[in-house]
Amino acid sequence: YINSLNDSEAKYYTASEVTALQNLSKGKLIGIGIEVQKDISGYYKIVNIDADSPADIAEMAKEDMITHINNISVMTLNTQQVREMLTGTEGTTVTINYLRNSEEQVTELVFSLYDMPSVSYPLEDTVGYIKMTTLSENTAADMEYAVKNLISQGATSFAIDVRSNSSKEYSCAAEVADIFVKEGTTMYA
Repeated sequence: YINSLNDSEAKYYTASEVTALQNLSKGKLIGIGIEVQKDISGYYKIVNIDADSPADIAEMAKEDMITHINNISVMTLNTQQVREMLTGTEGTTVTINYLRNSEEQVTELVFSLYDMPSVSYPLEDTVGYIKMTTLSENTAADMEYAVKNLISQGATSFAIDVRSNSSKEYSCAAEVADIFVKEGTTMYA
């Protein structure tokens, strides 16, 4: 049926996929809260941990090197397989073995619904670097907070990074633009 629409943007979603999309638009995500990248060693390095996520609560850290997921060596898996194993249904668990400072650690995490931060904002010299990871109902408020916080730390300019943000919540994007553009048209559709 979907193909008969001749619309490249049309897609069929299952009930669980619709729920996940609705949660994402509200800034919520079911997961463990880590972003990984394949390391030269063959292990997967944690490059980001969402605040208040299961991984954060378990005190996992950036730079930890994942060696096994559910007792399967990540060296036998490709990146897509690793990401699939780090994704699950709310309430299910995943066991992760990882290295921290060459010492092996093991933790069991429960896939949970948590508030996903829509922006991160380190200060680099006097430049506030704001990375928008998603556009959600909370993004404009998160962005405004980040701007005020960075100004209080001495930011005199901002770099806004929207790479890797595939959200199509255009009304949220317009709200973010309104923070920086006080007059005139901010967006055309």
